[in-house]
Amino acid sequence: MRLDEHGVAGERRRVHHHYLKGSLFCGKDRVDGVVRRMIIQRTPGRHGGDYWYFFCIGNQKNAGCHSPHLNADRIEEAVVEYYKRIAFSPQFIAVMQLALDDMLAETEATQRLYKKHLQDQLKDLDTKETNLLSLAEDGALPQAKIRSRLTDIKRERDKLEAELGKVQLDLSASAEFLTTCLELLRNPYRLYKGASDN
Repeated sequence: MRLDEHGVAGERRRVHHHYLKGSLFCGKDRVDGVVRRMIIQRTPGRHGGDYWYFFCIGNQKNAGCHSPHLNADRIEEAVVEYYKRIAFSPQFIAVMQLALDDMLAETEATQRLYKKHLQDQLKDLDTKETNLLSLAEDGALPQAKIRSRLTDIKRERDKLEAELGKVQLDLSASAEFLTTCLELLRNPYRLYKGASDN
């Protein structure tokens, strides 16, 4: 890959960044049962610009791999071609969609039950508080003890109300996000082709 001396892409790659960096592994090593990452190297061109190559880290460390340095342009093209061969089948997407629907329905039902449980606990606290205030009016309990119990009730109520605020009954946004992901992976090649380096 030859890059101009100026421009965002050139600046990015001069510091050895590439969107495939960290994602490539040596195929020759995998045949031998070893997993080694491929790293990127910049070679300055005679007439300006840079050439970029990926190569096996085992080659650099004299670890027995003699795979060649591969031009980054060709690597990028090979990765694009690879994405033509992988995709979720319509049957798989349909099965996954059913599983997601079931999971979301079950989660929503669990959240509803949990919300009711918290609301019941809050009602119990209201009853306890009312009873304590009645005892205070009757003078049946020492004031200090009543104040202490009312403080405990308030602390418990705050805790339950905070927990109640976290309960999410409507998971439609989550369901829509997951469905969108499934649809995007119906054609990873088109998705990959249209994506930016980032």
